[in-house]
Amino acid sequence: MRILSTGDWHFNAGYDDDVSDSVGQIINYTYKNNVDLVVITGDIYERASDPDSRNLAIACIQGLANKVPVIIVRGNHDAPGDLKLYNEIRSKYEIKVFEAPGFYKPTAIGSASVLIHVMPWLTKARWQSLHPEASKEEGDRTVSQMVLEFLRNNVLLHAGYKHILAGHMTIAGAKAQNRQQLGADGVTLGMYDITEAGFYAAMLGHIHMKQYLNSDLEFYNGSVAALDYGETPHKFFSVLDTETNEVEWQQLNTIHRQDLTAHWTPQGIEFETYNPDTIRGARVRVNLRVEGGDNLAAAREQIAIAMDTLGALEYKVNPQVMPVSKVRAVDISRARSLSDKLKQYWIATGASAYANTEDMLDKLAQLEDECSL
Repeated sequence: MRILSTGDWHFNAGYDDDVSDSVGQIINYTYKNNVDLVVITGDIYERASDPDSRNLAIACIQGLANKVPVIIVRGNHDAPGDLKLYNEIRSKYEIKVFEAPGFYKPTAIGSASVLIHVMPWLTKARWQSLHPEASKEEGDRTVSQMVLEFLRNNVLLHAGYKHILAGHMTIAGAKAQNRQQLGADGVTLGMYDITEAGFYAAMLGHIHMKQYLNSDLEFYNGSVAALDYGETPHKFFSVLDTETNEVEWQQLNTIHRQDLTAHWTPQGIEFETYNPDTIRGARVRVNLRVEGGDNLAAAREQIAIAMDTLGALEYKVNPQVMPVSKVRAVDISRARSLSDKLKQYWIATGASAYANTEDMLDKLAQLEDECSL
């Protein structure tokens, strides 16, 4: 059978149009190609859904479920109760939401030997609420230890299957996108734990960058759209073929978000090293560093010209005004007369006016002497 997996949509994060476009491409693929099951590995939402994001997500999942069965794994960003409504959606095929650990036995042709173990985002408090009968000794272990033992035992209890893990969790050693905050209170498994537990494959959500883990059959799909500036520009979904034991990766046509750093200099705007190919057609954030803030308007004008020349889809400027440090020179503090202080100030600041101010200095000296009489 062929299992399409995707996740980390993050509707209601401010990028709903980009996410909808990516999921639309996944739906189109599902209708045009042989797919037996879709697995969504968590974080349909970024936060508690609002009506707009809810309607968009419902349309996407209903579109998928009118072609194939869909199973949904709750992620750490999915608010409690936000996914229950998907159990009520009318569609041609089944939509099944997992907010607690469970199993899914596919019914497609060629799926007789496949068993999917579903592991949603779990904290220790959530695990203990699901297992009130647990002893104190069991409660003293971490949630990761308890989940790993649970998975091992379930594999042993269901011999003869190709065991597939569909989960939302952290794998130690996996690479996160820049600035992505990983929940520290959920399950974290070792890089080799899934294989050693007896799993044939694992399709995971939570980390936004596509990557393999211990084998080509254990992977994160990554997010379907750029959710932060500077993320890896290429986004994917995958299709696991349990007959050929191969994973087909499909790249999504997405809009990149690029971070740039610019400095204001006496010669104007200077950008730190960047690849022009990542700017064309991208949403760009320019982190502008300017001393004192006196040249912000001029800097913005030059940035506008540069972004237009480079073909950015849109841009915004993030001003970072650098404070100007004014250090009192030792020679100034030691000067006794006003004229000497003024002369040392000009020397310390490199002011060009000093060379033509002898008359002014003499006059200041005269006035200072007269005032001291």
